[in-house]
Amino acid sequence: MTGFSQRLQALSQQVATAAADAGRDVGSVRILPVSKTHPVADLREALEAGAREFGENKPQELAAKAAELGANLGLSADGNGESPRWVQIGNLQRNKAKLIVAYGAELQSLDSAKLAQTLNRLLDQAGRTLEVMIEVNTSGEEAKHGVTPEETLELARLVIDQPQLHLIGLMTVAARVDQVGEHGVIEMFSQLAGLREDVSGLPGGADCRELSMGMSGDFELAIAAGSTCVRVGSALFGPRDYAQKPVQ
Repeated sequence: MTGFSQRLQALSQQVATAAADAGRDVGSVRILPVSKTHPVADLREALEAGAREFGENKPQELAAKAAELGANLGLSADGNGESPRWVQIGNLQRNKAKLIVAYGAELQSLDSAKLAQTLNRLLDQAGRTLEVMIEVNTSGEEAKHGVTPEETLELARLVIDQPQLHLIGLMTVAARVDQVGEHGVIEMFSQLAGLREDVSGLPGGADCRELSMGMSGDFELAIAAGSTCVRVGSALFGPRDYAQKPVQ
């Protein structure tokens, strides 16, 4: 068993325990391996261990890895064949949107009307659709991306009206537990869950069922609050080497 396999097995057990403690079905929580800054060799090991999708922060890094490993543009996280499904979880500038249209199966960081309209136009030209989540800044931190909770419904209405975009959920990055405490983090996750209910009640919003929230340090709190997707990097791939030359 490889190192990734062992770490995935351990994480899966932790997720299963957290789901059971919350009275939830274990299968209702998706583990998204976050592969940012990790080399393709690490991703090949992950694929051999059963991983079928990867989350990336930088669209140019996602595109470079997808060009080498292939890209499954299908809507199922189960994957088709051996090509992985690529998920953009970091901020996406409009001038990089074409990379996600070319290689991405899902965007979890949609945060503006202009980006939504640009993606819709490019996707229409490419003859495909894209699963998206709206990123909400529940912590109020200026360093974090995302719309405010108050802006969420307005953006959701616009996204629903874009025929090439399929709104499947909401995403957030909570403040750190050591900064606001567990109660503060839980409040942020609960706020996102409430917003998801509001969005799913909009005309055309019934498919907004997903909650992408929770990372290595707080995924158990997120699962208790209803998370359907936890984004985990270092706990699966090991420490990141931020000193490596970034993909251009």
